Amino acid sequence: MIVVACIGFIFSLLLIVIISFHRKSHTVTNLLLCELCFTALCFYSLHFTGCYYGTRQNWSENQPLCTLRAYLLDVTITSASYSFFIQSISRLFFTRFYNNRTWLTWRTHWILITVKYVVSFLIAIVPFFYENGFGLVEGDRMCMITMKTKAMPLYTLTTSSMLPTIGVIYIYGIILYQIRLVVAKVSPNIDRTPSYRNAKRNLKILQQLLILLSILACGATPYLILCFWNLNNSQRPPDELYFISLNFLVLSATIMITISVFMNKKVKDVLNNFIRVKI
Repeated sequence: MIVVACIGFIFSLLLIVIISFHRKSHTVTNLLLCELCFTALCFYSLHFTGCYYGTRQNWSENQPLCTLRAYLLDVTITSASYSFFIQSISRLFFTRFYNNRTWLTWRTHWILITVKYVVSFLIAIVPFFYENGFGLVEGDRMCMITMKTKAMPLYTLTTSSMLPTIGVIYIYGIILYQIRLVVAKVSPNIDRTPSYRNAKRNLKILQQLLILLSILACGATPYLILCFWNLNNSQRPPDELYFISLNFLVLSATIMITISVFMNKKVKDVLNNFIRVKI
């Protein structure tokens, strides 16, 4: 999975560089995409660090800053999920509150990003108040939330993944309802109305958002199984399940970032132009 993580790291860095150095890509949508890629870079960096110490012969004794690394890993996973939530909020602003320009500004979106990180750090800090909340998990040789406190993994899964997913689905429903209202009000020349074109464009972006969120949710499924195993069985979960749950997260993150590159038309055009020049 090191190779898969390297691919995800490269694509995340590539997206940030392309969007940062091309003015046509400077939109609030791409700002939120860059923020997600930055979170992914942090996640991959922590994963590389964990892999380095986990493959050493003295991995069980030598794990520097294990608790801190486990906390930051939890923060990055939580932050990635809430990135989709604030992206859906942004689409809601552009679909339903487009007449209020204040909601559409860069400043508003920077505030969304700041609040998201504050919430992520606060959610991830809870295991510090429980004995063995963070620590070395022998099943995958990584520093992360342990299964010794049965309720803690379920808390993390609920607050880090389920809540933002429910929020995205709810906002998606609001936007769909708004589009239905627009369709009901306009004339047969529906495709020519600016309000409908705007709603249709935002719906397409939100559909792409749901695709990415679904990939991330699939990556969290093995961890969900691990949580329920830990709650309902007195025996320790098999090491293979720990290994699968971690690697599914890495794989889903890489697929998510890779698809983001090819779904972003402006980024894809820059890459195509670069390839044509080099060829």
